[in-house]
Amino acid sequence: MSVEFCGWEAIKSSQGHLDSGQEPLAATGYTMYHGTYISNAADIIKNGFQRSKDGLLGPGVYVSRNIEKAKCYPQKTDKKDKLVLKLRVNVGKVKKIDTDNHLLQKTWHQNGYDCAWVPPMSNITSIKSGREEDCVWDPKRIKVVDVALCMDDATRHGLRRLIKKMRQNTNHGNSSDECHKCGKEMVTLHPVQKCWNCDDTICPFQSKHKCRTYSHCVARSVVFLIGGNGLDGGKSSMSNSTSVDFYGWEVSYDDDHHLTAEQEPTAGRIYTMYHGASVNNARSIIRNGFNQSRDGMLGPGVYISRDQKKADRYPINNPPTDRVSLKLKVDVGKVKKIDTDNNAMQKTWHSNGYDTAWVPPNCGMKAVPSGLEEDCVWDPKRIEVIDIARAPSDAIKNELQALITQTRSLKNTTSQQNSANCQFCKTKVSLPHQVVTCWGCGENICLFMAKHSCFRQQQQHLFL
Repeated sequence: MSVEFCGWEAIKSSQGHLDSGQEPLAATGYTMYHGTYISNAADIIKNGFQRSKDGLLGPGVYVSRNIEKAKCYPQKTDKKDKLVLKLRVNVGKVKKIDTDNHLLQKTWHQNGYDCAWVPPMSNITSIKSGREEDCVWDPKRIKVVDVALCMDDATRHGLRRLIKKMRQNTNHGNSSDECHKCGKEMVTLHPVQKCWNCDDTICPFQSKHKCRTYSHCVARSVVFLIGGNGLDGGKSSMSNSTSVDFYGWEVSYDDDHHLTAEQEPTAGRIYTMYHGASVNNARSIIRNGFNQSRDGMLGPGVYISRDQKKADRYPINNPPTDRVSLKLKVDVGKVKKIDTDNNAMQKTWHSNGYDTAWVPPNCGMKAVPSGLEEDCVWDPKRIEVIDIARAPSDAIKNELQALITQTRSLKNTTSQQNSANCQFCKTKVSLPHQVVTCWGCGENICLFMAKHSCFRQQQQHLFL
Protein backbone atom coordinates (compact mmCIF):
# COMPACT_ATOMS: atom_id res chain seq x y z
CA MET A 1 0.00 0.00 0.00
CA SER A 2 1.40 3.39 -0.95
CA VAL A 3 0.48 6.46 1.10
CA GLU A 4 0.56 10.17 0.33
CA PHE A 5 0.85 12.23 3.50
CA CYS A 6 -0.88 15.34 4.73
CA GLY A 7 -0.82 15.24 8.53
CA TRP A 8 -0.67 12.62 11.22
CA GLU A 9 0.32 11.46 14.66
CA ALA A 10 1.48 7.84 14.57
CA ILE A 11 1.83 5.03 17.11
CA LYS A 12 4.04 2.19 15.90
CA SER A 13 3.37 -1.41 16.88
CA SER A 14 6.82 -2.72 16.07
CA GLN A 15 7.31 -5.96 14.19
CA GLY A 16 10.72 -5.87 15.86
CA HIS A 17 9.05 -7.84 18.66
CA LEU A 18 8.38 -11.18 16.98
CA ASP A 19 6.71 -14.08 18.72
CA SER A 20 9.12 -16.99 18.98
CA GLY A 21 7.23 -18.93 16.30
CA GLN A 22 7.11 -16.12 13.73
CA GLU A 23 9.55 -16.43 10.85
CA PRO A 24 11.87 -13.39 10.60
CA LEU A 25 11.83 -11.26 7.45
CA ALA A 26 15.17 -10.81 5.67
CA ALA A 27 17.00 -7.50 6.23
CA THR A 28 14.79 -6.54 9.16
CA GLY A 29 15.78 -5.48 12.68
CA TYR A 30 14.37 -7.45 15.60
CA THR A 31 14.55 -7.43 19.39
CA MET A 32 16.46 -10.43 20.79
CA TYR A 33 18.28 -11.43 23.97
CA HIS A 34 21.62 -12.89 25.09
CA GLY A 35 22.53 -14.39 28.45
CA THR A 36 26.09 -13.85 29.70
CA TYR A 37 28.25 -13.51 32.81
CA ILE A 38 28.00 -10.16 34.61
CA SER A 39 31.77 -9.92 34.33
CA ASN A 40 31.53 -10.08 30.49
CA ALA A 41 28.71 -7.55 30.04
CA ALA A 42 30.75 -4.33 30.10
CA ASP A 43 33.24 -5.69 27.54
CA ILE A 44 30.39 -6.71 25.20
CA ILE A 45 28.80 -3.26 25.50
CA LYS A 46 32.12 -1.50 24.83
CA ASN A 47 33.64 -3.75 22.16
CA GLY A 48 30.75 -5.78 20.75
CA PHE A 49 30.24 -9.52 20.60
CA GLN A 50 32.87 -12.08 19.63
CA ARG A 51 31.93 -14.94 17.34
CA SER A 52 31.95 -18.37 19.07
CA LYS A 53 34.26 -20.97 17.53
CA ASP A 54 31.51 -23.58 17.17
CA GLY A 55 28.08 -24.65 18.36
CA LEU A 56 24.86 -26.28 17.20
CA LEU A 57 24.79 -23.95 14.18
CA GLY A 58 28.53 -23.56 13.81
CA PRO A 59 30.51 -20.35 14.52
CA GLY A 60 28.57 -17.16 15.27
CA VAL A 61 26.85 -15.16 18.00
CA TYR A 62 24.02 -17.12 19.62
CA VAL A 63 20.96 -15.08 20.57
CA SER A 64 17.23 -15.67 21.01
CA ARG A 65 14.06 -13.63 20.76
CA ASN A 66 12.79 -15.75 23.68
CA ILE A 67 14.03 -14.16 26.90
CA GLU A 68 13.37 -17.40 28.80
CA LYS A 69 15.97 -19.06 26.57
CA ALA A 70 18.50 -16.31 27.30
CA LYS A 71 17.86 -16.61 31.05
CA CYS A 72 19.21 -20.16 30.96
CA TYR A 73 22.69 -18.96 29.95
CA PRO A 74 25.45 -19.29 30.95
CA GLN A 75 24.34 -22.75 32.08
CA LYS A 76 25.16 -24.08 35.55
CA THR A 77 25.74 -20.53 36.81
CA ASP A 78 24.17 -18.85 39.82
CA LYS A 79 21.56 -16.21 38.93
CA LYS A 80 23.49 -13.49 40.77
CA ASP A 81 26.48 -14.03 38.45
CA LYS A 82 24.65 -13.66 35.14
CA LEU A 83 22.40 -11.23 33.31
CA VAL A 84 20.41 -10.90 30.08
CA LEU A 85 21.22 -8.23 27.49
CA LYS A 86 18.46 -6.84 25.29
CA LEU A 87 19.61 -6.54 21.68
CA ARG A 88 18.63 -5.05 18.36
CA VAL A 89 19.59 -7.50 15.61
CA ASN A 90 19.64 -6.85 11.86
CA VAL A 91 19.11 -10.44 10.72
CA GLY A 92 20.08 -9.95 7.05
CA LYS A 93 19.36 -13.07 4.97
CA VAL A 94 17.92 -15.83 7.17
CA LYS A 95 18.14 -19.62 6.83
CA LYS A 96 15.69 -21.76 8.77
CA ILE A 97 17.27 -24.86 10.34
CA ASP A 98 14.52 -27.08 11.75
CA THR A 99 15.74 -30.68 11.38
CA ASP A 100 18.67 -32.73 12.65
CA ASN A 101 21.56 -33.11 10.21
CA HIS A 102 20.28 -30.28 8.02
CA LEU A 103 22.42 -29.89 4.91
CA LEU A 104 23.28 -26.28 5.84
CA GLN A 105 23.26 -26.68 9.64
CA LYS A 106 26.85 -25.43 10.03
CA THR A 107 27.52 -24.09 6.54
CA TRP A 108 24.68 -21.59 6.14
CA HIS A 109 27.04 -18.60 6.10
CA GLN A 110 29.13 -20.11 3.28
CA ASN A 111 25.89 -20.36 1.32
CA GLY A 112 25.13 -16.64 1.52
CA TYR A 113 23.08 -16.41 4.74
CA ASP A 114 23.68 -13.92 7.56
CA CYS A 115 21.60 -15.62 10.24
CA ALA A 116 20.45 -19.15 11.05
CA TRP A 117 17.10 -19.56 12.79
CA VAL A 118 15.87 -22.57 14.75
CA PRO A 119 12.09 -22.19 15.25
CA PRO A 120 10.50 -23.30 18.52
CA MET A 121 9.46 -26.93 18.89
CA SER A 122 11.61 -27.92 15.92
CA ASN A 123 12.77 -31.46 15.26
CA ILE A 124 16.32 -30.84 16.47
CA THR A 125 16.87 -33.36 19.26
CA SER A 126 19.69 -31.44 20.99
CA ILE A 127 17.31 -28.56 21.89
CA LYS A 128 15.46 -30.21 24.77
CA SER A 129 13.61 -27.03 25.76
CA GLY A 130 12.14 -26.56 22.27
CA ARG A 131 12.82 -22.82 22.52
CA GLU A 132 13.68 -20.57 19.59
CA GLU A 133 17.35 -19.88 18.80
CA ASP A 134 19.31 -17.71 16.36
CA CYS A 135 22.94 -17.61 15.28
CA VAL A 136 24.25 -14.39 13.70
CA TRP A 137 27.49 -14.54 11.71
CA ASP A 138 28.59 -10.89 11.84
CA PRO A 139 28.70 -9.42 15.39
CA LYS A 140 28.32 -5.93 13.85
CA ARG A 141 24.70 -6.81 13.09
CA ILE A 142 24.00 -6.83 16.84
CA LYS A 143 23.57 -3.76 19.04
CA VAL A 144 23.05 -3.86 22.81
CA VAL A 145 20.11 -1.60 23.68
CA ASP A 146 19.34 -2.42 27.32
CA VAL A 147 19.87 -4.76 30.28
CA ALA A 148 16.76 -6.93 30.32
CA LEU A 149 17.53 -8.82 33.53
CA CYS A 150 20.09 -8.40 36.31
CA MET A 151 19.74 -9.38 39.98
CA ASP A 152 21.96 -6.51 41.19
CA ASP A 153 20.34 -3.10 40.81
CA ALA A 154 23.59 -1.14 41.03
CA THR A 155 25.19 -3.25 38.29
CA ARG A 156 22.11 -2.89 36.09
CA HIS A 157 22.05 0.90 36.45
CA GLY A 158 25.79 1.13 35.78
CA LEU A 159 25.56 -0.96 32.62
CA ARG A 160 22.61 1.08 31.38
CA ARG A 161 24.65 4.26 31.81
CA LEU A 162 27.45 2.60 29.85
CA ILE A 163 25.04 1.64 27.04
CA LYS A 164 23.79 5.22 26.85
CA LYS A 165 27.36 6.55 26.80
CA MET A 166 28.40 4.14 24.02
CA ARG A 167 25.38 5.18 21.96
CA GLN A 168 26.28 8.83 22.31
CA ASN A 169 29.91 8.14 21.34
CA THR A 170 28.83 6.03 18.36
CA ASN A 171 26.35 8.60 17.09
CA HIS A 172 28.74 11.56 17.54
CA GLY A 173 29.77 12.88 14.14
CA ASN A 174 27.66 10.35 12.24
CA SER A 175 25.03 12.80 11.04
CA SER A 176 25.26 11.24 7.56
CA ASP A 177 23.57 8.12 9.04
CA GLU A 178 20.60 10.12 10.28
CA CYS A 179 17.57 11.20 8.27
CA HIS A 180 17.75 14.98 7.91
CA LYS A 181 13.95 15.23 8.34
CA CYS A 182 13.02 12.85 11.17
CA GLY A 183 16.49 12.76 12.78
CA LYS A 184 16.38 8.99 13.20
CA GLU A 185 19.25 6.65 12.46
CA MET A 186 18.90 4.76 9.19
CA VAL A 187 20.70 2.24 7.05
CA THR A 188 18.67 2.79 3.88
CA LEU A 189 17.30 6.17 2.81
CA HIS A 190 13.91 7.14 4.18
CA PRO A 191 11.22 7.86 1.54
CA VAL A 192 11.13 11.66 1.96
CA GLN A 193 8.32 13.31 0.00
CA LYS A 194 6.11 16.40 -0.13
CA CYS A 195 2.89 16.85 1.81
CA TRP A 196 0.18 17.01 -0.82
CA ASN A 197 -1.72 19.64 1.17
CA CYS A 198 0.85 22.21 2.35
CA ASP A 199 3.84 21.21 0.15
CA ASP A 200 6.27 20.81 3.08
CA THR A 201 8.96 18.13 2.67
CA ILE A 202 8.28 15.38 5.22
CA CYS A 203 9.50 11.93 6.24
CA PRO A 204 6.93 9.23 7.15
CA PHE A 205 9.01 8.34 10.24
CA GLN A 206 8.35 11.76 11.78
CA SER A 207 6.18 11.33 14.86
CA LYS A 208 3.81 13.94 13.46
CA HIS A 209 3.43 16.65 10.80
CA LYS A 210 1.44 19.85 11.33
CA CYS A 211 -0.04 20.93 8.03
CA ARG A 212 -0.08 24.72 7.55
CA THR A 213 -2.91 24.76 4.99
CA TYR A 214 -6.49 24.91 6.27
CA SER A 215 -8.88 23.01 3.99
CA HIS A 216 -11.38 20.20 3.85
CA CYS A 217 -9.71 16.80 3.50
CA VAL A 218 -10.41 13.13 3.41
CA ALA A 219 -10.03 11.52 6.84
CA ARG A 220 -9.61 7.80 7.49
CA SER A 221 -7.90 5.35 9.83
CA VAL A 222 -5.91 2.37 8.60
CA VAL A 223 -3.19 -0.05 9.53
CA PHE A 224 -0.50 0.07 6.85
CA LEU A 225 2.90 -1.42 6.08
CA ILE A 226 5.77 0.79 4.99
CA GLY A 227 7.77 -1.43 2.68
CA GLY A 228 11.54 -1.50 2.55
CA ASN A 229 14.68 -2.82 4.16
CA GLY A 230 17.01 -1.84 6.90
CA LEU A 231 17.48 -1.37 10.58
CA ASP A 232 16.88 2.14 11.81
CA GLY A 233 18.86 1.89 14.99
CA GLY A 234 15.97 0.46 16.96
CA LYS A 235 14.18 3.78 16.59
CA SER A 236 12.17 3.08 13.49
CA SER A 237 11.91 0.15 11.13
CA MET A 238 10.91 0.37 7.52
CA SER A 239 9.03 -2.88 8.02
CA ASN A 240 6.99 -1.65 10.99
CA SER A 241 3.24 -2.08 11.06
CA THR A 242 1.93 1.38 11.97
CA SER A 243 -1.48 2.18 13.44
CA VAL A 244 -2.48 5.69 12.37
CA ASP A 245 -5.35 8.02 13.25
CA PHE A 246 -5.30 10.73 10.64
CA TYR A 247 -7.15 13.59 9.10
CA GLY A 248 -5.90 14.49 5.65
CA TRP A 249 -4.75 11.38 3.84
CA GLU A 250 -5.02 9.67 0.49
CA VAL A 251 -4.43 5.93 0.22
CA SER A 252 -3.87 3.60 -2.73
CA TYR A 253 -3.58 -0.17 -2.32
CA ASP A 254 -1.22 -2.49 -4.18
CA ASP A 255 -2.90 -5.67 -5.42
CA ASP A 256 -0.51 -7.81 -3.39
CA HIS A 257 -2.74 -10.89 -3.22
CA HIS A 258 -1.32 -11.81 -6.63
CA LEU A 259 1.95 -13.42 -5.51
CA THR A 260 4.57 -14.50 -7.99
CA ALA A 261 5.36 -18.20 -7.70
CA GLU A 262 8.64 -17.69 -5.84
CA GLN A 263 7.25 -15.28 -3.22
CA GLU A 264 6.67 -16.84 0.18
CA PRO A 265 3.05 -16.46 1.35
CA THR A 266 2.37 -14.48 4.52
CA ALA A 267 0.37 -16.28 7.20
CA GLY A 268 -3.25 -15.19 7.54
CA ARG A 269 -3.42 -13.60 4.09
CA ILE A 270 -5.80 -14.31 1.19
CA TYR A 271 -4.24 -15.11 -2.19
CA THR A 272 -5.32 -15.95 -5.74
CA MET A 273 -4.57 -19.57 -6.72
CA TYR A 274 -5.69 -22.18 -9.26
CA HIS A 275 -6.86 -25.80 -9.42
CA GLY A 276 -7.15 -28.13 -12.42
CA ALA A 277 -10.20 -30.43 -12.63
CA SER A 278 -12.32 -32.34 -15.15
CA VAL A 279 -15.46 -30.60 -16.39
CA ASN A 280 -17.76 -32.75 -14.23
CA ASN A 281 -15.57 -32.35 -11.16
CA ALA A 282 -15.47 -28.58 -11.72
CA ARG A 283 -19.29 -28.51 -11.58
CA SER A 284 -19.28 -30.51 -8.33
CA ILE A 285 -16.57 -28.33 -6.74
CA ILE A 286 -18.44 -25.12 -7.59
CA ARG A 287 -21.69 -26.49 -6.13
CA ASN A 288 -20.37 -28.29 -3.06
CA GLY A 289 -16.81 -27.12 -2.43
CA PHE A 290 -13.60 -29.12 -2.41
CA ASN A 291 -13.04 -32.48 -0.75
CA GLN A 292 -9.75 -33.37 0.91
CA SER A 293 -7.61 -35.86 -1.02
CA ARG A 294 -6.72 -38.98 0.99
CA ASP A 295 -2.99 -38.63 0.38
CA GLY A 296 -0.38 -37.06 -1.87
CA MET A 297 3.16 -35.66 -1.82
CA LEU A 298 2.16 -33.41 1.11
CA GLY A 299 -0.36 -35.80 2.66
CA PRO A 300 -4.14 -35.24 2.78
CA GLY A 301 -5.53 -31.89 1.68
CA VAL A 302 -6.60 -29.85 -1.35
CA TYR A 303 -3.79 -29.44 -3.89
CA ILE A 304 -3.67 -26.08 -5.66
CA SER A 305 -1.10 -23.68 -7.11
CA ARG A 306 -0.67 -19.94 -7.56
CA ASP A 307 0.93 -20.84 -10.93
CA GLN A 308 -1.86 -21.31 -13.48
CA LYS A 309 0.53 -23.29 -15.71
CA LYS A 310 0.60 -25.93 -12.98
CA ALA A 311 -3.19 -26.10 -12.78
CA ASP A 312 -3.56 -26.25 -16.56
CA ARG A 313 -1.70 -29.62 -16.54
CA TYR A 314 -4.38 -31.32 -14.44
CA PRO A 315 -5.98 -33.80 -14.46
CA ILE A 316 -2.78 -35.15 -16.06
CA ASN A 317 -4.39 -38.18 -17.70
CA ASN A 318 -7.37 -36.26 -19.10
CA PRO A 319 -7.34 -34.80 -22.62
CA PRO A 320 -7.28 -30.97 -22.96
CA THR A 321 -10.98 -31.12 -23.90
CA ASP A 322 -11.74 -32.28 -20.35
CA ARG A 323 -9.61 -29.89 -18.31
CA VAL A 324 -10.82 -26.82 -16.44
CA SER A 325 -8.65 -24.44 -14.41
CA LEU A 326 -10.59 -22.92 -11.52
CA LYS A 327 -9.53 -19.53 -10.19
CA LEU A 328 -9.63 -19.49 -6.39
CA LYS A 329 -9.48 -17.18 -3.40
CA VAL A 330 -7.48 -18.92 -0.66
CA ASP A 331 -7.06 -17.98 3.00
CA VAL A 332 -3.71 -19.69 3.61
CA GLY A 333 -3.73 -19.45 7.41
CA LYS A 334 -0.41 -20.57 8.94
CA VAL A 335 2.02 -21.69 6.23
CA LYS A 336 4.80 -24.31 6.35
CA LYS A 337 7.45 -24.27 3.63
CA ILE A 338 8.42 -27.74 2.37
CA ASP A 339 11.44 -27.39 0.10
CA THR A 340 13.51 -30.55 0.63
CA ASP A 341 12.91 -34.25 0.08
CA ASN A 342 12.06 -36.22 3.23
CA ASN A 343 11.26 -33.05 5.19
CA ALA A 344 10.30 -34.03 8.74
CA MET A 345 6.91 -32.32 8.33
CA GLN A 346 6.28 -33.23 4.68
CA LYS A 347 3.07 -35.09 5.56
CA THR A 348 2.56 -34.04 9.17
CA TRP A 349 2.52 -30.23 8.85
CA HIS A 350 -1.16 -29.99 9.81
CA SER A 351 -0.54 -32.02 12.98
CA ASN A 352 2.08 -29.42 13.86
CA GLY A 353 -0.37 -26.50 13.70
CA TYR A 354 -0.09 -25.43 10.04
CA ASP A 355 -3.02 -24.78 7.67
CA THR A 356 -1.13 -24.80 4.36
CA ALA A 357 2.02 -26.48 3.05
CA TRP A 358 3.94 -24.59 0.36
CA VAL A 359 6.45 -26.05 -2.10
CA PRO A 360 8.34 -23.16 -3.75
CA PRO A 361 9.28 -23.40 -7.43
CA ASN A 362 12.53 -25.06 -8.51
CA CYS A 363 13.23 -26.27 -4.97
CA GLY A 364 14.79 -29.52 -6.21
CA MET A 365 12.25 -31.96 -4.74
CA LYS A 366 12.24 -35.16 -6.78
CA ALA A 367 8.46 -35.47 -6.52
CA VAL A 368 8.07 -32.14 -8.39
CA PRO A 369 10.01 -32.70 -11.64
CA SER A 370 8.29 -29.73 -13.31
CA GLY A 371 9.69 -27.35 -10.67
CA LEU A 372 6.34 -25.52 -10.59
CA GLU A 373 4.99 -24.06 -7.33
CA GLU A 374 2.48 -26.10 -5.33
CA ASP A 375 0.30 -25.67 -2.24
CA CYS A 376 -1.73 -28.07 -0.10
CA VAL A 377 -4.55 -26.62 2.04
CA TRP A 378 -5.89 -28.75 4.87
CA ASP A 379 -9.38 -27.23 5.31
CA PRO A 380 -11.45 -27.00 2.07
CA LYS A 381 -13.48 -24.18 3.66
CA ARG A 382 -10.45 -21.91 3.26
CA ILE A 383 -10.93 -22.06 -0.52
CA GLU A 384 -13.54 -20.27 -2.62
CA VAL A 385 -14.01 -20.60 -6.39
CA ILE A 386 -14.26 -17.11 -7.87
CA ASP A 387 -13.88 -17.60 -11.64
CA ILE A 388 -12.90 -19.90 -14.52
CA ALA A 389 -9.32 -19.26 -15.64
CA ARG A 390 -9.38 -21.83 -18.48
CA ALA A 391 -12.01 -24.05 -20.08
CA PRO A 392 -12.17 -26.29 -23.17
CA SER A 393 -14.72 -24.00 -24.84
CA ASP A 394 -16.52 -20.71 -24.37
CA ALA A 395 -19.78 -22.58 -23.85
CA ILE A 396 -18.40 -24.59 -20.91
CA LYS A 397 -16.72 -21.50 -19.48
CA ASN A 398 -19.97 -19.51 -19.62
CA GLU A 399 -21.90 -22.41 -18.06
CA LEU A 400 -19.45 -22.73 -15.16
CA GLN A 401 -19.27 -18.97 -14.57
CA ALA A 402 -23.07 -18.87 -14.39
CA LEU A 403 -22.95 -21.74 -11.89
CA ILE A 404 -20.46 -19.78 -9.75
CA THR A 405 -22.79 -16.76 -9.75
CA GLN A 406 -25.78 -18.95 -8.87
CA THR A 407 -23.93 -20.75 -6.05
CA ARG A 408 -22.66 -17.49 -4.60
CA SER A 409 -26.16 -16.05 -4.67
CA LEU A 410 -27.53 -19.06 -2.78
CA LYS A 411 -24.77 -18.81 -0.18
CA ASN A 412 -25.38 -15.10 0.29
CA THR A 413 -29.12 -15.71 0.74
CA THR A 414 -28.43 -18.42 3.31
CA SER A 415 -25.96 -16.29 5.28
CA GLN A 416 -27.98 -13.07 5.02
CA GLN A 417 -29.87 -13.84 8.23
CA ASN A 418 -26.52 -13.96 10.06
CA SER A 419 -25.26 -10.65 8.70
CA ALA A 420 -26.32 -7.05 8.56
CA ASN A 421 -25.24 -3.81 6.94
CA CYS A 422 -22.67 -1.72 8.78
CA GLN A 423 -24.53 1.53 9.56
CA PHE A 424 -21.48 3.58 8.58
CA CYS A 425 -19.91 1.94 5.49
CA LYS A 426 -23.17 0.19 4.45
CA THR A 427 -21.42 -3.09 3.53
CA LYS A 428 -22.67 -6.44 4.83
CA VAL A 429 -20.86 -7.72 7.89
CA SER A 430 -21.09 -10.85 10.03
CA LEU A 431 -18.98 -9.21 12.77
CA PRO A 432 -19.22 -5.51 13.73
CA HIS A 433 -16.73 -3.21 11.99
CA GLN A 434 -14.36 -1.13 14.11
CA VAL A 435 -15.77 2.39 14.48
CA VAL A 436 -13.66 5.38 15.58
CA THR A 437 -14.31 9.07 16.10
CA CYS A 438 -12.89 11.64 13.66
CA TRP A 439 -10.86 14.03 15.79
CA GLY A 440 -11.52 16.79 13.25
CA CYS A 441 -15.33 16.88 13.41
CA GLY A 442 -16.26 14.30 16.06
CA GLU A 443 -18.28 12.11 13.67
CA ASN A 444 -18.13 8.32 13.89
CA ILE A 445 -16.09 6.71 11.10
CA CYS A 446 -15.91 3.06 9.98
CA LEU A 447 -12.44 1.92 8.89
CA PHE A 448 -13.96 0.37 5.76
CA MET A 449 -15.53 3.62 4.54
CA ALA A 450 -14.11 4.70 1.19
CA LYS A 451 -13.74 8.25 2.54
CA HIS A 452 -14.94 10.68 5.17
CA SER A 453 -15.38 14.38 4.35
CA CYS A 454 -14.85 16.50 7.43
CA PHE A 455 -16.73 19.84 7.27
CA ARG A 456 -15.83 21.30 10.64
CA GLN A 457 -14.36 24.79 10.31
CA GLN A 458 -11.94 26.04 12.93
CA GLN A 459 -9.96 29.23 12.96
CA GLN A 460 -6.85 27.32 14.07
CA HIS A 461 -7.04 24.08 12.13
CA LEU A 462 -3.99 21.84 12.70
CA PHE A 463 -3.44 18.47 11.03
CA LEU A 464 -1.67 16.37 13.64
